[in-house]
Amino acid sequence: MEILYSEQEMNPDKWEKLIDKLYRIKYKDEGYQYIPARDDGDCGIEGYTETGIVYQCYFPVGDYSSKDLYEKLREKMTKDLRKIEKYSDKLKKLGIVNIREWHFVIPKYEDRKILEHANTKEIEYLKLKKEGKLPIIDDNFKIYIKLLDDFLPEINTLIKTSDDYKFLLPQITQIDFSTCDSEKKNNISRKIKTLRKNIDDEKTIKLINTYIEYYLKGIEVLNEIRQHSPELYEEVIKIENTYRINMEIKCDTNIDNSMNQKIFSDILEDFEKKLTEQLGSVLSYRDIGELKQEIIGKWLAECPLDFVS
Repeated sequence: MEILYSEQEMNPDKWEKLIDKLYRIKYKDEGYQYIPARDDGDCGIEGYTETGIVYQCYFPVGDYSSKDLYEKLREKMTKDLRKIEKYSDKLKKLGIVNIREWHFVIPKYEDRKILEHANTKEIEYLKLKKEGKLPIIDDNFKIYIKLLDDFLPEINTLIKTSDDYKFLLPQITQIDFSTCDSEKKNNISRKIKTLRKNIDDEKTIKLINTYIEYYLKGIEVLNEIRQHSPELYEEVIKIENTYRINMEIKCDTNIDNSMNQKIFSDILEDFEKKLTEQLGSVLSYRDIGELKQEIIGKWLAECPLDFVS
């Protein structure tokens, strides 16, 4: 799950602004200060705290192989670390006199060699410190590679407090239908056929397959939400439970099977409105629509609700 803006929509400027906001939240009690990259540049860091943490963020533009991405990241890391040596005097004027941690904040990495490179540079800089050539770094200087997953609490705070950011739910394009057991498939098939008044035609088969797909996608999406935002997950489940129970009651008390489709349609429409009302500040309209269908797939596959046939 991502912050609003997919990797295609993200760019270096948006990435820098996003990371600044996350550091402001995370280190608000540690004297965080952003450094504008104007005139002479940012001296190899884009922000710092009074507790000795500095960071440099980087958003590679382009579609790279794992090898090429590693090389881009390695070159950027090496280049910006050198700036600490070159601009030590300027950094001291900013009040940065003891760098304890240097963070390299990136969207992703795919080759563990970038971790090895970070460790190599860390050892190199500690050697310079020991030799008295780089007094600005701490005796226990560390280099860390940071991803958005390292800022999950801050991301949740940012999304709740800003209209400019939302969660992007994962777009799952490859579905393995064999992972759906026969009982779940039969449940979906039986309920869809009842809704379709037992008309076993091409449209019915297509609808059955569509909801099997939604069901399988929903399992992955809900797992992603639970992992990245427990608060959002609890809210989704609370809304889901309320409407699932409501649907079960209406279906159980329905004695007129001609009303099946209307009951189902009305509850779905109201369900989407409720999701939009409750989650519209943190999810896009597109994602709310997808989430609704995925939850309906879950109801059809797993819940005891049934329609009068």
